[in-house]
Amino acid sequence: MFKVMVVDDESWGRKSVSKMIAKLELDVEVVAEARNGAEALELIPISKPQIIVTDMNMPVMNGQQFLEQLYHRYNYIKIIVISGHSQFEYMKAAVTYQACEYVLKPVSLADLKSAMIKAMQASRSHLSYEQRQQYANEMRKLRTEAFLQNVTARRIANTADIVANAAKLLADPPIGRYRLAVCKLRWFRELAETKFNGNADLLMYSVENMMHEMTREAALYVYKSDDRTRLCLLLPESESECVAVRDLFLPFHVAVSRMLQLYAVVGLSAPRDRLDQLPEAFEEAADRLHGNPLQGTEFAIKSDDSPCAPSEGCEVLGGSTPSCCIKRSQAGRRLLCAGC
Repeated sequence: MFKVMVVDDESWGRKSVSKMIAKLELDVEVVAEARNGAEALELIPISKPQIIVTDMNMPVMNGQQFLEQLYHRYNYIKIIVISGHSQFEYMKAAVTYQACEYVLKPVSLADLKSAMIKAMQASRSHLSYEQRQQYANEMRKLRTEAFLQNVTARRIANTADIVANAAKLLADPPIGRYRLAVCKLRWFRELAETKFNGNADLLMYSVENMMHEMTREAALYVYKSDDRTRLCLLLPESESECVAVRDLFLPFHVAVSRMLQLYAVVGLSAPRDRLDQLPEAFEEAADRLHGNPLQGTEFAIKSDDSPCAPSEGCEVLGGSTPSCCIKRSQAGRRLLCAGC
């Protein structure tokens, strides 16, 4: 799936183009939006788009300046210019800096689809062998995530379809008996509003990338919840005991708390045998988030397990059932694991 960034100083313009892209029925996904060229350049290292759809008449850094910067710094990114103006200078800049297509407003779905297909083809031909391999792996990851989201939301409910897709997408590592961990981040919506210009999708994309990097060697699958506010981890049973899950999430919690001031709470489902039980596993894990009494900056896991045994470096907070394991990060924050 190709990652697309939409750049326009008008909020309605960005949303309109993003909605049109979602209707194209192509292998593309909008991963970021920006209000001008300067903001887009800041977001490119985070969102890593392969295609940018941009307006030309923008404040701070206009379209001509933006295209020039892209040409010199990110010439592998393919550009579609959408503009309400047919001015010669705009068209000249698009040609000079090798934009794939110049589309005049109002944009029709057919025109946008034609331009997007051209940009996708140009992007494919630009890739080296290593980049194509990386692209293929990225596409598989995105298709796997979409499949798990669809099963969780019951959009794919037929058992035969689930088994067939799982055989193609979940073969390495294979999923047998599993548990689902659902991770909620405290202060997520507040941070999206104050630091990400209300773009919760971009914040979640950044958080998800951090989780992928930190679990690269682990035998699990990571995907976003349908509302894009929670991370879901599909864990083989061997890796899903409360202590193992805590050890998996603690480094992630420390990283997001230091870098983003977000704090993780994890709900853990009971074991399941079949993938068509994923919706029930999600609901169960999500329910355990709602029952979590902890507040502030502590990390917590809620599961149906018997009390977690303390790992090395943890002390048991005595006198209560269930027991709790406490561990301190280098930053001195309390990291709390609570069985329920």
